[in-house]
Amino acid sequence: MLIYLMLLVGSVCLGTELFALETPFLQITLYRVLSLGFVPLFLYRIYQKDPRLTFDRRNMATGVVGVYVFWLLWAFISGAWAWQFRQWFQSTFLIALGVFSILALYFWLRDTRSWQRVMQVFWLMQCLLILWGLYEILTNHYVFADLAKLDKHNIFASNPWNRIPITVFENQNDYATFLLAGFPVSFILAGLSQSFGKKVLYLLPSLLSVFLIFRSESRMILLSVLLFFVIYLAFQVRWDLRRQTLLKVGGIALIVLLALVVFLPPLRAKVASLVYIGGNLLLTGDVVRLNLWRNGLIFLAASLGLGVGAGNIEPWMRWTDLLPIKEITNMHNWWLEILVAYGMVVFILYVMAYCALLYKLWTSRYAVPARYRNVNHCFIAFLLVFIPASITSANNILIEWHWVFFGLLISYVNIMETALRQDLPEPVYFDKMEVSP
Repeated sequence: MLIYLMLLVGSVCLGTELFALETPFLQITLYRVLSLGFVPLFLYRIYQKDPRLTFDRRNMATGVVGVYVFWLLWAFISGAWAWQFRQWFQSTFLIALGVFSILALYFWLRDTRSWQRVMQVFWLMQCLLILWGLYEILTNHYVFADLAKLDKHNIFASNPWNRIPITVFENQNDYATFLLAGFPVSFILAGLSQSFGKKVLYLLPSLLSVFLIFRSESRMILLSVLLFFVIYLAFQVRWDLRRQTLLKVGGIALIVLLALVVFLPPLRAKVASLVYIGGNLLLTGDVVRLNLWRNGLIFLAASLGLGVGAGNIEPWMRWTDLLPIKEITNMHNWWLEILVAYGMVVFILYVMAYCALLYKLWTSRYAVPARYRNVNHCFIAFLLVFIPASITSANNILIEWHWVFFGLLISYVNIMETALRQDLPEPVYFDKMEVSP
């Protein structure tokens, strides 16, 4: 099963253009075939009575997986009130692929050695896409990009410094978000390696990623990278702050923030735009994005909190005449996308699952062996920065690698919880399975 999981993780980084077959409804890719392959493999393993096919209710990771399964079931049910069947089918299909991948990683990654091997595959594919991005900048040769959208003013040929990397992704924001996920992977593998040369090798892509993210002109992802480093470095220092001290620091920070809003007109204008409800305000990109979010909340209320149905946010945006959006229909907000499309129940459960992962990684960071403490720190930093970073892409449902990445994160938490339970046999403990790359 390890080879299957390595192929699954590697293939998701190929995007939807390489090794793809076009159909009337969607594209069939290598990753999608492998993800669908989970179903027959799962049934076969049940027939073989595979002992790994169990849900340990004591593990928080199991509850997180249960939330994803419920999300998939709700997506199926939402077809009953979805306006457009084609959009509903495509989104539900993509969610099913993501949940199948998460289940495969959850069931069949049960030791740190296998988990580390699969992480190395993700790192290798990340390196290939980094080299691809550098190739695009250096040569101005784009294989899959639509240059009519990417190079609207036809300046790439004459000015190399304006070239934007995109590789196999739909746009540069999706590519930058993928590169952001590469930072915890590189830092984790470097921390688990005992060879200085390999540590340097694992960390080298991170330096190149910073340059490519800068060239992608994705401001939020660049800020997220900075925030990731700040959080990660903060973990390297032992903080002895009492609750009263934290309250004082938080109070001072809040006062400073309010003062900045009051005395800085540009920032005050940004905050004022958040409560815009109409009028002749200039439709900048930020205002359009906010209008998309406001429209979405109106749709949520119109659906009585059930959500408009999988994939049906865009039809609602096109067919309703609310706040102006310049014909843009994607939410550009992962959190509101879940809330508006799938309703309050799925959204609340997803937020609870997300917080549960953070809580478990945080509370167990000193319980795991020292070498794995860095894994907890990296995943905590990523989960925190992904909260703002996830509003960069137009539609995160379509970003297939993010399902696999979270599957790797959940499988690690599952391994960690199982390993730290003292009443289990000795071979499941971390120190019995540590393997140097």
